[in-house]
Amino acid sequence: MEDLQIYFNNDQAPRPFINIVFNYENNGTEGILEFDGYYYVNDSELEPNQSVSYQRYQHSLPQELQMLVCKDCLLISAYEIEIYKREKIENTDKFSIVNEPDGSEMSVCFFPTDRQRIYFKVLDTMVQPATNNAH
Repeated sequence: MEDLQIYFNNDQAPRPFINIVFNYENNGTEGILEFDGYYYVNDSELEPNQSVSYQRYQHSLPQELQMLVCKDCLLISAYEIEIYKREKIENTDKFSIVNEPDGSEMSVCFFPTDRQRIYFKVLDTMVQPATNNAH
C-alpha cells in the first residue's frame, strides 16, 4: 500500500502519515482504513482528564467527511463518508528531546499517534474508482 494516499477535507479528520496505510478496503457501501497517524475523536477510549491537545480537537462519532483516494499522486476516487467507529491498535508516539532553560532535557511528544482502524459507510461516490483494483 506504499503508493496509496488517503486525504480528508477537514482539519479534524483522520491524518494518516504518508505511506503508512496498512489496509484500505471499500466495497462501495462501507469500508475500513487502517493507518498510522492521528485522529482525535471522542470515543470510549478518552478519559475525562485527557490532555488539552485531545480536548482541543475533540468531536464525536459519527463524523461525515469527504475522502480522497490517490495512487501515485493521482486521484483515483472520492467519496462522501460517515466514520462510525475507531479502534486503536498500537501507540506509535514519537518523542523529541527538548532542552529546558536550566539546561535539563525533557522528552516531549508533539503529535500523539496510534496505529488505528476506522470503519466508515459510503454516503456518496463523488469520483468513480479508476479501475476495479484501485483499492
